[in-house]
Amino acid sequence: MTVELRLEEPILEVTNACHHRCIHCSTNGGLTIPGELTQQERLRVLNEACDLRLFELRLLGGDPLFRLDETVELLAEANARGVQKALVYTSAVESDFGWLGAFASFSPIKLSAEASIYSARASVHDAITFNKGSLDRLLANSYEAVRVGFDLNWNFVWMKPNFYDLESVMALAAEVGIKRVRVLRLMLNG
Repeated sequence: MTVELRLEEPILEVTNACHHRCIHCSTNGGLTIPGELTQQERLRVLNEACDLRLFELRLLGGDPLFRLDETVELLAEANARGVQKALVYTSAVESDFGWLGAFASFSPIKLSAEASIYSARASVHDAITFNKGSLDRLLANSYEAVRVGFDLNWNFVWMKPNFYDLESVMALAAEVGIKRVRVLRLMLNG
């Protein structure tokens, strides 16, 4: 009996750059770092993965929206090469909602995004991201994603500063129209 192997879900880091500098984040987001992959290198890795019958692509960073044009190009290539699903991890705090239109236009690939939320209270969420107003911008992007029918979901990282906030995040998700909230992990610090 021969088992056909396929590459399930490689994670490709688009950039270290991010709008946030979350207290728990292992990338210490912010600015790009020296030696990041070029777009040509990212495309080569993607094409090699597609040659191995890639099923689902995951793009993260930092925040892939920091390099929106390159991210769209990677998704277009994955779509053209027959990748069935793609997931983009983002802060979803863009002031221009154009990324939602660009992402919603892809077919037949099933594209979704997941954004981190830390609390339904701006004082807690913004303190974790070190970005004043980040919860308000996340909510604006989330409402717009729901309005245009784009599959945006939330990730909650449970840690000391937001230890009692999961229930209120779930209630807020229901109010906004978010379909799925995932608890990524319980952090021992933060």
